[in-house]
Amino acid sequence: MRTPYLQASDSTDQEPGVTTPVQVTMDTTDGSAGITHSSGTVTILEAGVYFIVAAGQVGMDSNANVNCHLWLRKTDVDIVNSNTRAYLTEAAGTTVLVSQVVVRLAIGDTIKVYQSVDNTGEGEGLHHSAPAGEPAIPSIIFTMYKISD
Repeated sequence: MRTPYLQASDSTDQEPGVTTPVQVTMDTTDGSAGITHSSGTVTILEAGVYFIVAAGQVGMDSNANVNCHLWLRKTDVDIVNSNTRAYLTEAAGTTVLVSQVVVRLAIGDTIKVYQSVDNTGEGEGLHHSAPAGEPAIPSIIFTMYKISD
């Protein structure tokens, strides 16, 4: 039997436009077995302990001072100690926020990625890009796989 796994990504900019938490979407399933995925909601089909990594490319469109956060929720409850933060100060830069956890999941549990920003109007949030002659840079890459029963 295959070990359940999922890799998903998103090919769009995701700028919340509000300072409250916003669910991150993922428009591409890069590979999966034993886990379902729709838009940004991951549903567990096999109970066990899972390793989860969410890596978001954050940036903004103009020079400002803003905090960007990225974290995980299990069945609509924030997963403790999963939040990450980047402090952005200029449009020229981007950085990757990586949230990772090991968590026990039951059949039917869901995993979602959330982001927030503490400022709006500067285009802050998750950004994708397509460098010439190179693979695309998704706004988020999400990977999870079962590590134990």
